Amino acid sequence: MTGTRRAGLIALWLVALAVLAFGVSRALVVGNDLRSFMPPAQTADQRLLLDQIGEGPAARLLLLAISAPAPESSVALSQELAAALRGDARFSDVLNGDADLSTLDPQWLPYRYLLVPTFDRATLDADYLRSQLEQRLQDLGSPGAELLKPLLPRDPTLETLALAQRWTPAHAPALRDGVWFSPRGEALLLVQTRAAGFDPSAQSAAIDALRAAFSRLPAAGDAHLEISGPGYFGAIVSATPGGVLGGITVILYGMIGLVGAKIWVENGVDFGDPVNLVGLAGGLIAGIGGVTMTITSNLELGGIALGTILVIVYFHLVNNLGPNRTHHTTPALSHPEDGAGPGPTHRSEPDQE
Repeated sequence: MTGTRRAGLIALWLVALAVLAFGVSRALVVGNDLRSFMPPAQTADQRLLLDQIGEGPAARLLLLAISAPAPESSVALSQELAAALRGDARFSDVLNGDADLSTLDPQWLPYRYLLVPTFDRATLDADYLRSQLEQRLQDLGSPGAELLKPLLPRDPTLETLALAQRWTPAHAPALRDGVWFSPRGEALLLVQTRAAGFDPSAQSAAIDALRAAFSRLPAAGDAHLEISGPGYFGAIVSATPGGVLGGITVILYGMIGLVGAKIWVENGVDFGDPVNLVGLAGGLIAGIGGVTMTITSNLELGGIALGTILVIVYFHLVNNLGPNRTHHTTPALSHPEDGAGPGPTHRSEPDQE
């Protein structure tokens, strides 16, 4: 091959890559919903799990940490920020360690008898209810009566409180003046957004509102606010320019293909053999092109796994079921331990050398 022809082929290859990159950048849709990497739900339990991953409480939680020069400032900032966020419609729950039982989620009430083990060993009859009401009368004379009063009309047996105590972690954060603190001296808050965790635009708006509320606090100038959580990371990905993400995706998939090609070259694959070319081309496209093969309703193969299987199955079918290909066999794709050299095996016909 002459130098001019080689340069022309390289230029043609670069033009093809440029066209491909342009097409990918125009058609690429970037999402941050991690459920896309999971197999489709087939049962009601699986659908519930996927819904909870995307829109459940864990996906909508944001963890806040406030660092201030003095612990007293952190306590004040935590309390003031919690009060501000509770008045914002973007947030459904704000917790900072304050044991205000009136803030317990009222959605627990219809299910409280199903969730607690109390009635596994007792019966909710007139005698049991009378004894519970007598205990509530005694509780109203205790120092904690103000905390119980909001719950008594709705839950006289205090099953909601039993749920809250049961779900309290064994190693809860330290409490200082009713505020959670980390071992590093940061005031901690848990904030639950109304928007789904993988709704990047709504999460970005909620995070912007959270930062604005913190910046308006009187003592915020000397303090620092850190945010973490699924919604926060989703907002960061969403804020990344699409061109940058598209370029990273193109480079990533290109590197996967080049690593495979490097392995083939190092093992002496004969690219002059059309049988090898067909098998490798099919595996390469399936591996980096997102091809998916549905085998059953619960089993799918796609991507690199499908590409690898295609190459292996194709090679053995061609060599074992096809005509005699002794002069075409590539050592790297058959049995390199048979003693073949590392270089490619070429055709023996003189007219094709």
